[in-house]
Amino acid sequence: MAKLIISVFFLLAFGAVRGQLDSLPLPNNWKSVSAQFLGTMGYGGVRFDNSILKSKNWYYSVGLGYYSDGDRYVSLPLSLGHLFFFSNKRSAIDLSVTANPMILYKKVFEDKPVFFNFFPGIAYKKFSTEKVVYSFQFTPLINEFNRFMPYGGFSIGYHF
Repeated sequence: MAKLIISVFFLLAFGAVRGQLDSLPLPNNWKSVSAQFLGTMGYGGVRFDNSILKSKNWYYSVGLGYYSDGDRYVSLPLSLGHLFFFSNKRSAIDLSVTANPMILYKKVFEDKPVFFNFFPGIAYKKFSTEKVVYSFQFTPLINEFNRFMPYGGFSIGYHF
């Protein structure tokens, strides 16, 4: 229940997602703040995205997240991604990679205070005329414990 409350808080408080939006062409120097929830994992986070090298397709992201599986962690994701727009300019496929250090702040089970996750990701993004962006993601988890776990999630927000 605590995971759901924290995730809803992030979605409502920071409601924005990466990507482009508008009936006009996307400016090359776009930015966004995004809220993300990986539904099957109980992970919630906030990210700042920024286009790279004046290209509307390439971007980087930095963020802050929360995860709990008994132990409680703060995460600091760093991502690199590319948007492939469809011809209608309102939908895109987003391919990204994320390195995500997890820092333990309340121990229950694990002995390791810091570990790393890696998320290759693919998302479908839909952009409305009101600058709202919807994203549905498949983000499998790969970590240093030799685990591979497929996760899915969603984002909703606003581009500026």
